[in-house]
Amino acid sequence: MQQRNELDEALLGLGRALTRYRKDAGGTAVRFISLTECLMWIRALDENIGSLLPSVPPSLVGLRLARNRSVHQLAAVTDTIGRRLPMPLPSPLRGQIVWLPLSQIPSGNKAPAQERAYETELAGKPVERTIQDALILFASVLKVP
Repeated sequence: MQQRNELDEALLGLGRALTRYRKDAGGTAVRFISLTECLMWIRALDENIGSLLPSVPPSLVGLRLARNRSVHQLAAVTDTIGRRLPMPLPSPLRGQIVWLPLSQIPSGNKAPAQERAYETELAGKPVERTIQDALILFASVLKVP
């Protein structure tokens, strides 16, 4: 496990990436970049402190798949439902960004447990909330208020 300072910095990195995602989520390219950064921080924290969790939440298992597909297949894993305007807008004014159904994401290495978790815990659900939940989970493990 990494030293405490590095873990705190990773948590800070996730928080800042989530802030950028919230601000930038109106544009497809910028959304992909900030979301991928969030997924990378989540995976780094998962690899370093996931063993401290009493049990791994299924949403975290699903986020592993989202990260793998987003990074290894360079696949878009989200879509916007509702308003689609050409300019970035604050969260309350834009459409809801949700995780795509698994069937709409290019396949990669088979990972049945991750695929099941993604389909039940993420597909069709708001992206921002899922990332926020992961941030809260890791902050609680690191005992950061």
